[in-house]
Amino acid sequence: MSINTRVIESEFGRQDLLSSSDAARLIGIAEITIKKSRRSGTLLGKPAPVFLKMGRVVRYEAGAIQQWLAQFQPFRTTDEASAGKFAEE
Repeated sequence: MSINTRVIESEFGRQDLLSSSDAARLIGIAEITIKKSRRSGTLLGKPAPVFLKMGRVVRYEAGAIQQWLAQFQPFRTTDEASAGKFAEE
């Protein structure tokens, strides 16, 4: 399933803007979960990703979502995760 993005061009380069639904799909969570994170300020135990509020419209920059995801460490097994050992490339 592809994610629809709304693209704006600026002097700073291309910025992909994601709806709440698309951002949630990219993270792998329900849309209501990301909506609730805007009120609570946390998502999956971490500070929630930043968003843009333009009137009644909410958008997430694709780069901000990817940066938010990058804070999580990869593990190969649940044993590694429990022990806090990072997956080796």
